[in-house]
This record gives sequence, C-alpha cells and structure tokens, in this order.
Amino acid sequence: MISEQKLRQWVDLYLQHIEEISPEVHVRDEEGYKFRSVEMFQRNYMDDASDLAAMLDRAIEKNNLAVGNRYFPRNMLLIFAQEYPEETKAALNALFDQGKDIRIRLDKAQSSFDHIMSERNRKLGEKAISFMGLRFLSLLLGFRYPNTCNAIKPREWKVFCRFVDEDFATTSHTSTGNQYLLFEPYIEALRKYIKTLPQIRNLREQLTRGLDFHDEEFRWMAQDVIYVTARVLAKSKSEPESTHDIVQEP
Repeated sequence: MISEQKLRQWVDLYLQHIEEISPEVHVRDEEGYKFRSVEMFQRNYMDDASDLAAMLDRAIEKNNLAVGNRYFPRNMLLIFAQEYPEETKAALNALFDQGKDIRIRLDKAQSSFDHIMSERNRKLGEKAISFMGLRFLSLLLGFRYPNTCNAIKPREWKVFCRFVDEDFATTSHTSTGNQYLLFEPYIEALRKYIKTLPQIRNLREQLTRGLDFHDEEFRWMAQDVIYVTARVLAKSKSEPESTHDIVQEP
C-alpha cells in the first residue's frame, strides 16, 4: 500500500534539494534539458519520414536520456533505421499505436527490436545488444505522448516505489509491458499529489518556459521528482559520516 506520509516525505526531499541549489540552477544545469528534449522530439518526429535515420537523429537529442558511458540506445536505433528501415519503422509504429493496449505495444516493440538485433548479430557474427528495454522504449513513448505516457528509469523508480510502499516487489522475467504497468499506480499517486503544490506548479512553469510543451499532466514533473530524489538519496548514502554525526563513547 502506498503511504501518503512517505509520498509527502519524498516530495519534501525534492523541494529541499531545489531550495538548496535554487530553481534557476535546477532548470539551467540539472533537469531543464529533459523538457527541451520532449520539445525537440515533438517538433521533428514524423511517422512517414522518407529518411527514417535522419529524422530520428534530429528528433532524439544526444544527451544522457539516450546516451551514456554504457548505454547506447540512440546509437543502436539509428543503426537499425539505416540498415533495417522498414522493420524499424514497423517497430516504432507498433509502439506508438494508441489503438492498442500499452502493455501489448511495449512487448511487441521489444520483440521486434530483439528480432532486428538477432538478425544483425547473425549477419555480422556479433553479440551486440540493442538497449531497447523499458527505459528507452518508455522514453520514446514519453517523448511521443508526453501527456499520456510515462518515461521510466527502472532503477530510480524502484527506489521510489520501495520508499513509499514497503511491500513493493518486482519479479524476475517480467515483460517490458508488465513492468510499465507495475510502476503506473505509484506514478499516478505522485502526479495527483504534486498537482496540488504551488512550488511544483511554479517550477514546472520555469522548466517549460519558452517551449510549446507545458507538461499539462505533470508526467515529466513526476519523472523529475522521482529521478532527482532517488539521486539525492543515493548521494546521501554514499557520503561518509562527518565527525559531527558520530556519537563519541564517553
């Protein structure tokens, strides 16, 4: 069961972090780029692009949402789009088909990209991975439909869910679609709460200022609150205790 008290504590930690660094620094140096990335995708994505790879290169910004030291889904998607354009377009169309249940869409897209990866590896004699899991597929959904779909980073989301619900648990071999649904009620509870907070509404205005995308449904604000607080907690746990925090024996 989701604890409302723990939910408020989580958001309080977020707001405390924002107050410590200032909203301006948060927007400029920390999380503002994510909201701009949604805008970039919205402006450039086309279902019927003649050059799929070039369109995706414009639509998906090269930042740590899709690129990291050990995380290269953007690169792989562009390779797929260049080498297997029809199969890649079909996989994306399946993912973005709003007429289907989101669980089915995610699982079908996952299966399609796995097949493309398998075929490419067989052809080249490689063992590469596609990185097309929940994190990147939900990011694409969050870009395409930011007011109805959630962009999820599983590691931080698990920290959040366990914080607000001590009974939260995941099972191994859960499909991508079922993983997405597992997090949904926790995100909905958070969205409902942060919509009531003037501080969050003001920060949302700053994060989306100058953009056509205004995050009307607070889904990207929820993403921000979950991710930032999880990182704050991780940092606090990794810092060594100061001498002031150590109880000296008499």
